[in-house]
Amino acid sequence: MMMMRRANACSSFSLGLLPNAPLRRVRRRQQNRKNHHRTTTTIKMSVMTTEQDAFEDAMKRFGIRSQIRLMTVGEKDEDEMRYGLFANGNVGWTEPGVLLEVPLDVCIVAPIGDDDDDDDGGVIATNKTAFDIVKVFEKRNAYLPTFTKKLVQAKTSERREMGLALWLLWAIRAETKGNDVWREYGQNWLPKDAHELPSMLLAREEEELSVCASFDPQLIEDAMQLKKKIKEMFVKFEIQFKSEEEIGVRDGVNVEDLYYAFSLIRSRAIAAKVGETPESRVDNTDVAVLAPCVDMANHAASKDVNALKKIGASDGGGMKGSLFRLVNGGTVDGGGGSVVLETRRAVKKDEEITISYGPRLDNKELMRAYGFCLEANKFDRLEIGQQRSNETTWALNATKMRSMCEEMEIVYRGVDEKTLNYVDAIVRSVSLDESDFRDDDASAATTTTEENVVNNNAKELENAFKIHALWSVRLNAILETLSETDLEDEMASLIETAEERNRKKQNDGATAFLPAALRYKQNHIRFLAKGCEVLQSYIDWLDDDEEEEEEEI
Repeated sequence: MMMMRRANACSSFSLGLLPNAPLRRVRRRQQNRKNHHRTTTTIKMSVMTTEQDAFEDAMKRFGIRSQIRLMTVGEKDEDEMRYGLFANGNVGWTEPGVLLEVPLDVCIVAPIGDDDDDDDGGVIATNKTAFDIVKVFEKRNAYLPTFTKKLVQAKTSERREMGLALWLLWAIRAETKGNDVWREYGQNWLPKDAHELPSMLLAREEEELSVCASFDPQLIEDAMQLKKKIKEMFVKFEIQFKSEEEIGVRDGVNVEDLYYAFSLIRSRAIAAKVGETPESRVDNTDVAVLAPCVDMANHAASKDVNALKKIGASDGGGMKGSLFRLVNGGTVDGGGGSVVLETRRAVKKDEEITISYGPRLDNKELMRAYGFCLEANKFDRLEIGQQRSNETTWALNATKMRSMCEEMEIVYRGVDEKTLNYVDAIVRSVSLDESDFRDDDASAATTTTEENVVNNNAKELENAFKIHALWSVRLNAILETLSETDLEDEMASLIETAEERNRKKQNDGATAFLPAALRYKQNHIRFLAKGCEVLQSYIDWLDDDEEEEEEEI
């Protein structure tokens, strides 16, 4: 199904509806421890003060402790802005500080993946956990509708994921007494439709998804497959025939509602393991956690991240300990558990709070799950063979390429970060070399292929020509979809027009995905063009070396 993206893909996420690589990963909360922005709901400057006050008031009523406030980022016009979380004051200067603490029983926590049996005596069957999760939510909020609860507490991934989608729709739309937190949060703070939520599930096929056809056709195929799977599940579970008593939504749920719900889950849910129990055994349940306010933190490159997501009981009991305490009468004060944003380093007053949505996310993954991309993303890679089997035989020598970049002054002391990111990503693409990758999100380096690369200059030159030719063909195929000679101006104009259409919510159906897809295309063109440029320099450099060797002979 629509597997949520997570830091490490989980084999139990077999249906594909939640992305395979980040449900945003959360770290376990420790004992006794006190860029690019995803497009979010737009708001008007004239009511910003009221919005800030309302947000702070809502957090207090929700029982959320915080040292943050709602402010604006990515200011587009004088009258339009987008949400971000900012520090109220200096936090975490002497020790890690809590920026935001959301009680776990306010969150939507749902089991995902298939339920495995306890076949080795060391892992607890997850059936009880599924019931406990619902019990925790119902104790504070309201009783789940009967059919939704049945799906959430089922043992198969597709039932659980459909149950999660229906749970979310009911929580933000139903007028059920006691469901005040999620209804208010959904009405006031969550993106409400395709104009506010850049998702490939909400994008129009003909215009918006087709933007990616010339360089990432797999995105279109992925979107079509996800939509197909949702439609099949909609029919299989007879959602259109379910009553308000069964699913809790007065006017029922249609397929478009499910596209919207899964778009929210894919882009905002956090992945966690239930983990240790009070008896020190391990529960293999994967859960998706939707935490109000925490999901408003924007993503940043790893070096700019200043906050970490953590979850569990305040005494270090983890998710399972939190559930145990909540079921048995615990609260946050009594160790009942919470989802926390904790400082990763000292944070200054008015600094935006940023997190990582997952380790080493390239733009393909960011677009599929979150609907945005990063310029000069250092984790992007370009394929160097027509087929995967060609790549090892075509791979270039990373050490030689880096030497060339320094000698030809492609990189030098003081060069801008974007150039460094592009060049590093290009060298890693052509060499298949991920060795010695030092990144805060990835502690282990992957195995280098350096030893497998032929050092012979003639062979190196031949392979460099092949890759350059391949990339040139791909770049030209994309450029043929444009008309202007000044490509940067044309792309900027297309993006501006798409944003204007979406902002005005014109009747032509343009959604927030269109400008996001155009930026994705713009960044891919820049990456490919830089790749061709660096490779041409490498070819010239190798050619000069070969001529010098011939002269010496």
